[in-house]
Amino acid sequence: MKRRLLLIVLGLTLPACYEFDFPLDAEPKVANDPKLMGKWKCLPIQGEEDDGVSMLAVTSETPRKTRWSWVEGARAGANQTTVFEAFASTVAGRSLLNFKERDKGTDAKWSFVRYELLTPDILRLQAVDDEPFKAATTASGLRTAIEKRVDDSTIYLDVFVCSRLKKEEAKAGR
Repeated sequence: MKRRLLLIVLGLTLPACYEFDFPLDAEPKVANDPKLMGKWKCLPIQGEEDDGVSMLAVTSETPRKTRWSWVEGARAGANQTTVFEAFASTVAGRSLLNFKERDKGTDAKWSFVRYELLTPDILRLQAVDDEPFKAATTASGLRTAIEKRVDDSTIYLDVFVCSRLKKEEAKAGR
């Protein structure tokens, strides 16, 4: 169930795994982006007809680490929340988020997500495909491989588009 939820949360319904054994940086080095903080409602890109709206809350845990609380299909009455820790890494001048599910602890696999604020209130999330980087067996090797392809659109999968909740909706939990 947790594995399925992680795939849904990242919108990774294609056969690839999108998982890595280590983060891009061993420790967070980049300050949190304040533009990501807040509550969002999200839809999967190229989702299924019955995919519901999910809710996302991004909060700062430390100046360099965030908490992403995800409620799948929240508008349909779902109440299961999955919590991820995330922190940014700068790769060839671009920001990628390192994600892992909090409940898994040291056994958790990492996923890398590129984000783009299309407007201040519209967030696009793309996952990095692990397939092109299977040969990388160390964190430094992985970083080097991703640096070479960071601008290659074929290594990313569009997974979600999110809209920032209005302040009234966020307060009411809608």
